[in-house]
Formats: sequence, structure tokens, C-alpha cells
Amino acid sequence: EVPGGPSHPRKKRTLTLGMAAGLMFGVMGAFLLETLDRGFRTGNQVENATRLPVLGTIPLLARKQGKPIDHVVNKPFSALAESLRAIRTAIHLSNVDDPPKTIMATSALPGEGKSSFSISLGRISAHAGVKTLVIDTDLRRPSLAEAFSHITSEARLEDLLQGEADINKAIVKDPDSGLDLLMAHGKASAAREMLGSQRMKNLLDTLKKHYDLVILDTPPIMGVSDAWSLAHHMDAVVFLVRWAETPRETVSTALKQMEQLDIRVSGIVLSMVNVRQQAKYGYGGYGYYYGKYKKYYTE
Repeated sequence: EVPGGPSHPRKKRTLTLGMAAGLMFGVMGAFLLETLDRGFRTGNQVENATRLPVLGTIPLLARKQGKPIDHVVNKPFSALAESLRAIRTAIHLSNVDDPPKTIMATSALPGEGKSSFSISLGRISAHAGVKTLVIDTDLRRPSLAEAFSHITSEARLEDLLQGEADINKAIVKDPDSGLDLLMAHGKASAAREMLGSQRMKNLLDTLKKHYDLVILDTPPIMGVSDAWSLAHHMDAVVFLVRWAETPRETVSTALKQMEQLDIRVSGIVLSMVNVRQQAKYGYGGYGYYYGKYKKYYTE
């Protein structure tokens, strides 16, 4: 071939075919990855699959950063704290005319971050001057008493629902944030009956008059039926989905079950998001924005 002359047609055709093959394999690889990936990795995936709004995403902390419930107090301007403020705002704006005062946090499976979310959101709100109460309504496997083992209370939720104690003896304060807590004993034999009782409804009505925000940490919606009746008394129901872990079909089944029970879900929170991995593999979403705005956070 003469230098500077026209390219050889066969060589040009080979290059074109190679590019097309590379593009085809790239598309097939992306499709295969999407098919084999059973969990959700972006808010868009969640919204497309569930037709529900994503209220926000919560980043996963590195071990050296400690527990989320402590991190939001020690680092009030961290990415985690800012993500919770954004979620609180999204919940507030879900009904501008009548902002939610009672919020129920639930999920399909255990281990999706409900308790961490409830406590962290409560601490962030209380620290901002919002009079906030977190109630542990998981009467089988409570988390609040364990998280605040250094705080003792004369009575707990079960005692109130059985008429054995006064509410003033059951509510205690977190000195680090000003958050009020109503703990549970756990291992209740009649958890569903207690939570669905008229006393529970009356208690919630009373608390709404004294607090700006009441957050209920509840059991997984698919595991037990304890929290089903509670959902109908809530201003907002927040459904947590663990990033890349909770199977999509499990989320779909849980939401269908809630729909059949006439439980209206206000929105979904994608929890424990590995922002570095999310950004590395090009999933966009929180990982992208974290990379752009991380200078604004104090970790």
C-alpha cells in the first residue's frame, strides 16, 4: 500500500467487524450482569421495578468509622448525616399540606438497617431541635435497649400496653442528642395482639400531640405479621432495601403483600450503599454524587 494512499478495503472491513463484535459483547456483558445481579444498585432500578419513589440512599460506613447511630452524632456534617437529612426532607415533602408526624420503618427481611435508620434519623432530627421519639415495636427481637444499654428505664412498651405502668416512667432521653426513647422488653408471646390493640392506637394518638416526630422501628414485614396493623395508623411508611443484597423478587413480593393489606408505602430508602463500588462499576446514583461533593462532608 502506498503511504498516504487509500486504506485497504479488507483491512477497513475487518476493523468495522471487530468494533461491532466488541460492542455486541459489551451489550451482552451488561445484560448478563443485570440479569445475574439479583439486588438493586441504583435508585432508578428501584423506581422502575416498584413504581415507588426513592426517598434517598444511605451510605455504608467503613468499620473504622464506627456505628452509624454514633457517627451521626460525632460527625453531624458527614455524608451519612446529610443523607438522613435529605431523607427527612423527602418524607416531610411527601405531604406538604399535612407533613407526616408518625413514621414507620420496615423492610422485607431482617438485617436491612431498619433500627440503625430509625435511631440515626431520630438523633439527627432531635439534634436539629425537632422534638422526636423513637419507639421499638419489635416485641420479639428489640434493638433499642441494646443500642442504648447504658440507659435504663423503669418501664417499657409492653408494660404500657398491659396497663402496668405510666408513660412518664417508660420514656427516657438520649443525653447525646436529646432524642426520646421508648424501649421494649422483647420475647412477647402476644406481640401482634399488643401492637394491634386499642391501647396502642390510643398511645400513638397521645404521642402525636406531644411530639413533632414519632418514629417506629418495626419487625420485617414478611417475617411476622406484628406490624401490619400499625401501618394503618402511620402518616408515612418507609420501606428499606439493602443495596445489592435484598433480592428483587423478595422486594416485589413484600410490596405486593403490603398492597393486598391496603398498606400504603410512602417511599423506599436504599440502605448500606457501598459508594466506592457503586461509582467504580459505573452504577451512578449516590456514588457519583459522593465523589463530586465529598469535599463538603466531614467524615
